[in-house]
Amino acid sequence: MNIVRYAKTIFTIAAALNIVGALSALVAMQFHLQLFYGHGSTDILVKFYHYNFWCVVLAMGMGYAIVARNPEQNQGLIFIGGIGKLIAAASWLLMYSLGEALPIVLAGVAYDGSFGLLFLMILWQSPSRQTW
Repeated sequence: MNIVRYAKTIFTIAAALNIVGALSALVAMQFHLQLFYGHGSTDILVKFYHYNFWCVVLAMGMGYAIVARNPEQNQGLIFIGGIGKLIAAASWLLMYSLGEALPIVLAGVAYDGSFGLLFLMILWQSPSRQTW
């Protein structure tokens, strides 16, 4: 099944979910940390990395919105997005397996992992795919 024809829809959904997720994590950091990790934090480094991570998620959501307009012209963003989503899924899975995150992060693992694979499948099936 060639999923390239669904690329605009896939990237529109990913953009919306990234932007909403990032904004909610940025606006309500303590709630987010409690929900995902079972505790809040006042540590400045936790705050620094939390805000930076979610700003990157927000930027990637904006990138996915750009890709949704013209996937064929944004293959670099598709590649970076796919790899980034797989790394995020692996990171959350690691945190969960270490007992540092609550089961709700598995929803993030499923979301990021599945969209990461979709992005790479779109890139692989793209008729204008270049050999790197």
